[in-house]
Amino acid sequence: MSETLAKIITYLFHPLLVPVYMAFVIIYGHPQFFTDTSQIHNEVRLMYFTAIMLVFPLVSILLMWRLEILSSLEPADNKEKFIPLIAVGTFWLWAYYMFKEDGLYLTSSYFALGNMILGCIIALFIMFPLNFTSNTSWHMVGAGGFISMLLNILRTSQYNLTIILLLVIIATGLVASAQLSLKQYNKNGLMAGFLIGFFGQFLAFQIWDKF
Repeated sequence: MSETLAKIITYLFHPLLVPVYMAFVIIYGHPQFFTDTSQIHNEVRLMYFTAIMLVFPLVSILLMWRLEILSSLEPADNKEKFIPLIAVGTFWLWAYYMFKEDGLYLTSSYFALGNMILGCIIALFIMFPLNFTSNTSWHMVGAGGFISMLLNILRTSQYNLTIILLLVIIATGLVASAQLSLKQYNKNGLMAGFLIGFFGQFLAFQIWDKF
């Protein structure tokens, strides 16, 4: 795989972008759970979600770079990533408080959107200590979480999401190949990231939801 193609793939499946893709599937794959609002409201809901989960974290990281708290927008030193991770975790906790079932934003009676955010938070906090001790792929955390989330909502979607699942599995393989081509992580780092993302969503949907 060429370096240019590998970089494009990693940008398209950046771990901050993946939750937005996941939210899109949840909202538009379950119209029966969002009957209290119109299509326009669903677009507004997704816009709010994107702002909190993606735009605000990106702006905070950009400000850290401009203030020279970070040496670059993509710091190579894992220890330098600690402060941006705190910022991302703070915004994601805010999103969970807003979008969870019966949360402040009252998204719908459907639990999956809040559970998905919780799964992302669980994976993020598992990665906090590993960020200092191992070289684990954040991209594969997102990929593993996406696959796990899809497996958990297949039975509740009004549509057949099997094709989406297959596409995400293919995309996961492409991301892994891209990161190996760029020599960013080894196979152990890729597998560890995948399992952390997968476990985060599994815990949110299958265990946390039981309480």
